[in-house]
Amino acid sequence: MRKPQYFCLSFLLVFSLLTLSGCGKGNSNSAQLDALQSQITAMTKDLSCTSDSQCQWTYYAPDSCGASRLLFYSTKSTDVNQLNPLISQYDQLLQQYNAPSGHPCPLCVTAPPTSMFCQNSTCQVTYH
Repeated sequence: MRKPQYFCLSFLLVFSLLTLSGCGKGNSNSAQLDALQSQITAMTKDLSCTSDSQCQWTYYAPDSCGASRLLFYSTKSTDVNQLNPLISQYDQLLQQYNAPSGHPCPLCVTAPPTSMFCQNSTCQVTYH
């Protein structure tokens, strides 16, 4: 008779493999998603600022259940007119990649920051 911990590990392994196999349809988009993610990260990594109004955030990268990540950036160093189309393209590709697979979705909500402000010439984020 198997011990319960081995059953749990086996179950998790099988569940993980089934979950990953549900994304097979979108795997051709993986390289393009990686390239877009690299561009977005490069564009937004400089959080330097001279005023609070330059510190911004947006939702992006929704998963198959609709939960999104937060992207922080500074308008001092980020061209929003270039950033927004990249985010839209990334989100559309990601939705195709994460096409619903019939697996249950966890209940996830991404909480927005309470505030963003410029301190010591760098955008800062607070949550309360």
